[in-house]
Amino acid sequence: MTRGVTLSFPCPGLSVDGDAVVLESGGAALPVDVMRVGDRVRVGDDVWVGDGVRVGDKVRVGDGVRVRVGVFVGEGVRVAVGSMPATGSRVGEGVRVGEGVRVGEGVRVGVGSSVAVGSSVGEGVRVGVGVRVGEGVRVGEGVRVGVGSSGCEG
Repeated sequence: MTRGVTLSFPCPGLSVDGDAVVLESGGAALPVDVMRVGDRVRVGDDVWVGDGVRVGDKVRVGDGVRVRVGVFVGEGVRVAVGSMPATGSRVGEGVRVGEGVRVGEGVRVGVGSSVAVGSSVGEGVRVGVGVRVGEGVRVGEGVRVGVGSSGCEG
């Protein structure tokens, strides 16, 4: 984690080294009931992480990302610059979230899916496994997107 990272809960097990916030070695530095952080996680500048967030191994979070309360980010996920997964969202393993994407509350994004630059996924949406949401596409509240589907550019 680098400068500008904000953690919204008590932070036992963290240390500060210059401008960097450092997690204790071996994965989760915070109590597992508060936050879980996997191995080889990279977090950019100006990232905000809410209570109860769980982050899998090999996750990359870009600059300016806001990860809301109770979000799950699976192994190998890439969250690009300025994206906003909302409260209670679940992003499956290997998902790619493009720059500036907005993800509503309670959204589920299936394993191996991608949501391209500038897209938005409304509250309560379910995105199946291997789905491709194209650049600038808006998926409305409560929509179910089936396994292997793709949405054209908006």
